[in-house]
Amino acid sequence: MKGRQVTMGLVDQFFCKAQNFLPLFHRPRFYERYVSKAQNDADYDAMALDAALILNGVLALAARYSTSPYFSGAEPACRGDPFGRKAKEIYDASVSRLETPSLPFLQGCVLLGFYLLSSGSGIQGWLVCGTCSRIAYEMGLDTLDQQPASSSGGQTATDRAWTIKEELRRAWWCVWELEVVASTIYRRPHTVPKVRAQVMLPVSDEAWWADEEVPSAIIPASPLRAWQALRDCANQSERAWFLVGNYLIYCAHDMLQQSQYTPQDIQEIETAITGFTQLLPVQFRASSGIVFDTKCFGKANWIVSTLLMLQGSRIYVKLLKQCEASDPCADHHNGFLASLPTPVPYEPALLDFSCCAQGIMDIVHEWPPEFIGMNTPFIATLLLGPAKINLRVLQHRESIDFRKGVASSVASSQKAILKLAVEKVARYWKFGSILLDEFRLSDP
Repeated sequence: MKGRQVTMGLVDQFFCKAQNFLPLFHRPRFYERYVSKAQNDADYDAMALDAALILNGVLALAARYSTSPYFSGAEPACRGDPFGRKAKEIYDASVSRLETPSLPFLQGCVLLGFYLLSSGSGIQGWLVCGTCSRIAYEMGLDTLDQQPASSSGGQTATDRAWTIKEELRRAWWCVWELEVVASTIYRRPHTVPKVRAQVMLPVSDEAWWADEEVPSAIIPASPLRAWQALRDCANQSERAWFLVGNYLIYCAHDMLQQSQYTPQDIQEIETAITGFTQLLPVQFRASSGIVFDTKCFGKANWIVSTLLMLQGSRIYVKLLKQCEASDPCADHHNGFLASLPTPVPYEPALLDFSCCAQGIMDIVHEWPPEFIGMNTPFIATLLLGPAKINLRVLQHRESIDFRKGVASSVASSQKAILKLAVEKVARYWKFGSILLDEFRLSDP
């Protein structure tokens, strides 16, 4: 473990930056457990393996945002690698003799899985994600809220039980998100069975850290019910809304992977997406202006991510309709970076997606560049779109303008803006460099 001053600085960076998109920890309790008791390097070296796994995972994600002279000369996206390698060593040494899974070990695995997937290590990341899923099920996290707890007033033992249970919910939802990333972007088999989880959506960090119980809701399995999960619910956290949107795009993606689906199936997911759009709180309206600043950028990034999810969901619906109207072609679409299906005529298919590409540009217009790299890097896939639709639309319009002899093409400028946004991701995350390669491949 590095010097205590560097370590404490990175822990602070984690809670200022990474906790916003990977909200695993109760900040006051984290400092009490892992920071306050370690007064020197010897204390860090003597940590239990699960604590060391957590701390190295935290440092691996936080180092990219550090301004410490300790990292001078190192590219931001590479600064966390020594900590990531150490976390992987601890994981390898621990998992083979694991007998009784614990929440700290699961949290450390989540951090490591996120680090590996964001570093472009799809296979290793998927394997760690599989461990996360199995531990989560072994701990019964998928049925945490099968019996809703009764509420009581005042600061009581029940309140303490709620805040501890909320930490378990956070672990479940982070595991679930990693599963979505691994299966939709990296096209790996599911590690979380497709069954309904009885887990309440997480509340805001502010409420949780203050140990203030907020009634929440479970996402129903049916998309026609899922979109209404937060209607009239006390929990209105931006992340909760994002998770519902994430669930809907997950449903649309899985439907496209199926060999058989009916027009009614398509109508149901399209209706759910439309209903969810109408139900979103006013702060999710891009037209009203999304508020970004150094204090609330985490919430604003959840809003942007939710809007990007909605655009991705609409693309999936259009792909479903095109496949339903032609020969089966789901295999061409089952990854975010897959190619367009050959059975669909090239130009008409792209023209049908022009509104989706413009919708992405409208969202990017509201996204300040200094905050793009402070979001989960995986959301950047939606800038390109499922099957790279948005990028292909802009490339197609660019080629049309070129044939017409247009000197200054709007499409060329929009493509350049989209690339600039991805470059902001690539500055901090190696995963962003993978997406930049798609732009290079698309250049004439």
